[in-house]
Amino acid sequence: FRDPTCFADPDRFDPERFAPPRSEDKHCNGAFMPFGAGHHACIGSQLSGLEGKAFWYQFLRKARFRLAKPYEARHECRPLGTVSGDVSLVVEPV
Repeated sequence: FRDPTCFADPDRFDPERFAPPRSEDKHCNGAFMPFGAGHHACIGSQLSGLEGKAFWYQFLRKARFRLAKPYEARHECRPLGTVSGDVSLVVEPV
């Protein structure tokens, strides 16, 4: 996706274009799709999903998360289930 209306110098490799100060991808819907979609989907996307599940399975068998201090959560309805505000977590061994 090298559209000059969305990205400054679209042919140059510049990962910083997605960093919060610039966030060039926020101006065009679908501009940042790291695994692609449809017929152009990355063949490794399913493998990365399995690797992520394997990592968290092993990690959560040995550690737990807890809040570092009391926090009243305000959940936002987003695809990844993010929580609004800064939340400090502590990781403790089981």
